[in-house]
Amino acid sequence: MSATVQRRDIFDPTTVSAFAATVGTLERLQRLCLLTYADIHAVNPEALTPWKAEMLWQLFVATANHLSRSLDRDRLHASDENSLLEQIHTAAGGAPRAEIERFLEGFPRRYLAVHSAAEIAGHFTLYRKLGSAPLQTELKAERHGFSLTLLTADRPRLFSTIAGVLAAWGMNIIKADAFANAAGVVLDTFHFADLHRTLELNPSEVDRFQKSLSDVLSGKAALEPLLQSRESASRARPPKVAVSTAVNFDDAASTHSTLLEIVTQDRPGLLYDMGAALARLDCNIEVALIDTEGQKAIDVFYLTSRGKKLDAQKREVLREVLEGTIG
Repeated sequence: MSATVQRRDIFDPTTVSAFAATVGTLERLQRLCLLTYADIHAVNPEALTPWKAEMLWQLFVATANHLSRSLDRDRLHASDENSLLEQIHTAAGGAPRAEIERFLEGFPRRYLAVHSAAEIAGHFTLYRKLGSAPLQTELKAERHGFSLTLLTADRPRLFSTIAGVLAAWGMNIIKADAFANAAGVVLDTFHFADLHRTLELNPSEVDRFQKSLSDVLSGKAALEPLLQSRESASRARPPKVAVSTAVNFDDAASTHSTLLEIVTQDRPGLLYDMGAALARLDCNIEVALIDTEGQKAIDVFYLTSRGKKLDAQKREVLREVLEGTIG
């Protein structure tokens, strides 16, 4: 259960189905969840972060629903979500229902599992502002760091570029989600730790950080000089523990995507380098699961290329590129 939480998209029905088949019954699921919680906490209390505890609960709920035969569909059909539409309509000050439906239409159903109705209403408010500015961002302080929500039109290298800006500012990405609706509007959320407390101790830096992100994404500023200064300082310090790189593919874990799992040495700019390599080979990131254990990065991507799974040739080329980039 712990491995599934950390290395699989627990909001993917295929993952939940496979896990439910292993567990078998609701009674065994309940016992397994308690055992997993106790085991992680007993081995290392600090390892049971609030995010991991929440993901453990989410996997439990999703599997319980599956065992009760209440599976979700893959994609949202907004007109069917009457209760959610009403909640957003109220929270957004009576916004037209048709506009709310356009925003929700085509998002993966996973979007509803990851975000509450209140959060979705906030995303819709940002969506309505896209007409005045093509990029909308929201930065929020959280208990263990910050969350960055970004809405804009889909484009190549978007995910890796955002990751690159965060790395250039010395932020450690803990978790990331990426969604796109039927109209091609991307909603990316990054949860990150401010290792040097730059934003916490210098409130004026918040505006500069958001401007830096906007300038890089709009092409007004180059990302590479920002990254180089940060990476040169970090790479001067050798890692305390060496981690071997492993790149693995799973073509059966999802019905619609190829799963890529990378275990390697964590370092500044790693997620940017991986995302840039994926973009160069025309791989679209459907879901990104980012996790770090000490100096070990365990990153999982659900990938498609031209709307389909990656074929064997592309998987091998991607393996070579990634091993050359991050090995």
